[in-house]
Amino acid sequence: MLQTACITIGLALIYPSRNHDQNQAFFKMCHFLENHDEEKLTISDLRGKMNEFLTDKDSHPYGNCYLKVKLKEQYGESIYIAEGEGLDDIVTMREKTSQILQSYFKCTNQDGDEESQKRAILETAARLIKSDIKINVPSNTKEYPSTDALRLDSALAFIPDTLSSFLNSLFTGKDILRKVASIGKAIIQAVRPRAVLAPLQIGLAVQTHHLYRSKFIVDTLCEMGFCSSYGEVLRFEKNAADCVAPDMLGEDIDMKDATLLFAADNVDHNVLTIDGKGTFYGMGMIGAMTPGQSTKRIDPRRNISEVNIVDKTKVEIIEHRFSGHVHRTVKFQELPKHVCDRRIDLLWELSFNFKRATPNWQGMMHTVHRGSEHPGQSSVLYLPIIDMYSGDKTCILSTLEFLSNLAMKHHVVPIITFDQPLYWKAAELIINSPNNNLKEIVLMLGCFHTFMNLLGAIGTLMKGTGLQ
Repeated sequence: MLQTACITIGLALIYPSRNHDQNQAFFKMCHFLENHDEEKLTISDLRGKMNEFLTDKDSHPYGNCYLKVKLKEQYGESIYIAEGEGLDDIVTMREKTSQILQSYFKCTNQDGDEESQKRAILETAARLIKSDIKINVPSNTKEYPSTDALRLDSALAFIPDTLSSFLNSLFTGKDILRKVASIGKAIIQAVRPRAVLAPLQIGLAVQTHHLYRSKFIVDTLCEMGFCSSYGEVLRFEKNAADCVAPDMLGEDIDMKDATLLFAADNVDHNVLTIDGKGTFYGMGMIGAMTPGQSTKRIDPRRNISEVNIVDKTKVEIIEHRFSGHVHRTVKFQELPKHVCDRRIDLLWELSFNFKRATPNWQGMMHTVHRGSEHPGQSSVLYLPIIDMYSGDKTCILSTLEFLSNLAMKHHVVPIITFDQPLYWKAAELIINSPNNNLKEIVLMLGCFHTFMNLLGAIGTLMKGTGLQ
């Protein structure tokens, strides 16, 4: 730093006109800093802004180290530079508490009416709170807040003590902590709109957009200061999808003592339009994990132009070019015989003769299985959609290949569920496929379609018997 300062002073003695140009650019840069204090400005940003204000083509802006020295000479203790190893130095204007109080006492010593005194107290309190927000609230706009930051205790810890005390003294009622957290973060976001990304504001905006898909509602709440903008929501969704795309099931997912079941079905949209346009045919995929597991990710906050989700979530389309011979008869392997004690049915039927109240069949099964270990609630993981007609064998084959590779990546057996039309075609593809990995797939028919097939078989057998 000393060497840089000596070089700068030496150049100033040799080139006085250039030194004058640098001084003018420095003062213009300081004026820009004072008028844009709500932004997150670094030393590099201010150096770039100083370079814009230079008029002499031979002039150069101050170096970062010397610029910090000049800023401290210009503002003294009214400027705060947060220095971090490997990170950009963030510059923030602040007012010391002693300076604010001295300004207040100077105003109170002057003659004034009661309204002027009241206004002076309010302005002093606002300056104290604003100063604490600038100093104590971290400025992080490079990544989105985690879900833990949305909890009430984390939200309250995010608010400075002065603002929290003010809101607690202002509100009345038994349960005011949630109001303090929400309104406090709204005030912080309004004080530093470009330097702080309040967790509750972005969380409410994402939730509102997820429930109602209304740009008008999100932007209206944003104008009132309650949530982030609609553009910020779209930016978050792009970054979140880009973060999940490399590993859709999560790298920290523990597949030990867990079951993963894939399901795929058509996701058609607007299939019956008047002009035949705007229709969409696709194959949707999900993964159900039991017991459910959650994974935590840190979503970076990048510009939408830097995010490329299409290539990361694109499912490779494998053309169906097997032999023209089609299996008309598919032989299924014999299912394992599950142990089922039919005496439970007899016990339940005999219980109707008892004097005590008898549970229904659901209650009976609940009683029988009481004390059994329940794996817990499942978690659903959303997978990419293939933009292709789901009944096409090329689409079905691409689905089988994608899910099989995803299961192999996590060292689990691929278990895939289809409905009846897709199930039959998928079974033909697996039998005819030369790929041995596809033959490892456990293909299942959905429970609903299995039950419908049973009812259909009964209806066919009973047709013409007069039982309709």
